[in-house]
Amino acid sequence: MIELHGDYLHRNSPNFGLDFLGAKRGRGNSLVPIYTVELKEAGDSLGAYRMLMSLLAADLRCLDAHAHLGNFVFDHSPEKAIRHYEVGVRIGELSLGEGFNGVLHWGHINNRPFLRCVHGYGLCLSHLGRPKERPDEVFTRMLWLNPTDNQGVRFLLGEVKERKVVTMT
Repeated sequence: MIELHGDYLHRNSPNFGLDFLGAKRGRGNSLVPIYTVELKEAGDSLGAYRMLMSLLAADLRCLDAHAHLGNFVFDHSPEKAIRHYEVGVRIGELSLGEGFNGVLHWGHINNRPFLRCVHGYGLCLSHLGRPKERPDEVFTRMLWLNPTDNQGVRFLLGEVKERKVVTMT
């Protein structure tokens, strides 16, 4: 297990922070993903997309950019959205390390982008009807990672297990 203190990783801790992934404080780009949501809502989807892509060009590990890109296209193209979420999930998993079984508290804001990517990935699996890839296991894992369930996946598990399609709300 890993715990992050500043820029140092400490093994043998049940808690973890993904501070080192994506935009860090002091780098001048930590608000870019939030700003892109405002741009998109104001009708500048292309500008928002370009801004997120330029952020990823600078640092592919910015999980917030992957999550927002997935969110932007989920409603009309879950096939495209799953690619964004899955990249974020895989980068986060590589950073967590094999066999990670700690907790990613929602209150630690740098954990949220990874949890958003996992959530979006599970929603896409369900929406696209991919039961072999086990969206129920994705959501169950989320409950272990974030037991306070700030994203409400406990309410989706029953529908997913019954193979009903769940959508982003």
